[in-house]
Amino acid sequence: MTQTEFSKPKRWSAQRKKEAILRLLKG
Repeated sequence: MTQTEFSKPKRWSAQRKKEAILRLLKG
């Protein structure tokens, strides 16, 4: 994880995480 991503709001981080999980589920 880059510093730029880390400095972004938790809300953005949570959304990014959600997208990553959905992507994994879709395979």
